[in-house]
Amino acid sequence: MNSRVVAARVLLRVVYQGESLTDALQRPTVCALAQRDQAWVRNVCFGSTRWHGRLGAVLRQLLAKPLKKADKDIECLLRIGLYQLIYQHTPDHAAVNETVTAARKLKKVWASRLINAVLRGFLRQKEAILEEIDQFETARYSFPPWLSERLKQAWPDHWQSIMEASNTQAPMVLRVNRRVYSRDDYLTVLHTAGVSATAVEYIDSGIMLEQAVPVYDLPGFSEGAVSVQDGAAQLAAALLPCEPGHRVLDACAAPGGKTCHLLERYDGLELVALDSSERRLELVKENLARLKLSASVVTGNATSLEGWWDGQLFDRILLDAPCSATGVIRRHP
Repeated sequence: MNSRVVAARVLLRVVYQGESLTDALQRPTVCALAQRDQAWVRNVCFGSTRWHGRLGAVLRQLLAKPLKKADKDIECLLRIGLYQLIYQHTPDHAAVNETVTAARKLKKVWASRLINAVLRGFLRQKEAILEEIDQFETARYSFPPWLSERLKQAWPDHWQSIMEASNTQAPMVLRVNRRVYSRDDYLTVLHTAGVSATAVEYIDSGIMLEQAVPVYDLPGFSEGAVSVQDGAAQLAAALLPCEPGHRVLDACAAPGGKTCHLLERYDGLELVALDSSERRLELVKENLARLKLSASVVTGNATSLEGWWDGQLFDRILLDAPCSATGVIRRHP
């Protein structure tokens, strides 16, 4: 399967069918790709989603009229091509030619001519087009107007810096499984493998990579030595001191990062991992299995005890409740 076709279909599901980017990237068509191709698809889909507003503004300058609903996959291919031409170091001719080829793979030969014309037209007018659309902050920062207005109201002196920070690519942060390695020992393993990394100062299990790498290229990942988890998220387990024998509830557990960190950090816990999404709880089970940890994985709603609670009290409850998530836009655009 052509990687650009897969990426276009991911964007189609996200932009026009309302699927989350995380879920769309876990579909079988993505997982069937080689690991390096999967990494490319993730990178270009995250980038195209992050800059959706700006890429759309560019497209409106280049297309005489919007594409038909049945051809939104071609629009997604155009967004991917533009993303590469603006934000990546892909040679111009490669970005154009490979996007044209992807249209043929979609069996839309007519669209290959359109894509070629649009992308080459952009290259001829690149600086002028970007200068024109960047006069408008919704395009320049790629934030929807409703969110821009809310940020301005909440942070009248800082909204621009908040938007700029949200558009930066978040660093790749690891959580060392201290049952397998100390952080210093795993840093040595990484450096031996040629991976540049530093310790995260505010959490004793955190390591920040200088450059992101595919997870399966991380030494010991498959064996449970390390996981990918944001440094701030790692603080949750440290802020919830537990003792052997404690009964602990992770009330919104999927995909399982905090559940697993609690079990790594504290011995002898009886932990219940609860979530309302049975499908997302499969990720919890996968993480537990990879890390060789044990917990009771239960489908249920924390706001309604019937159907899942056995009546026994918990000594500790971790609740990372669903919210607007505006604080993690750079990781989840």
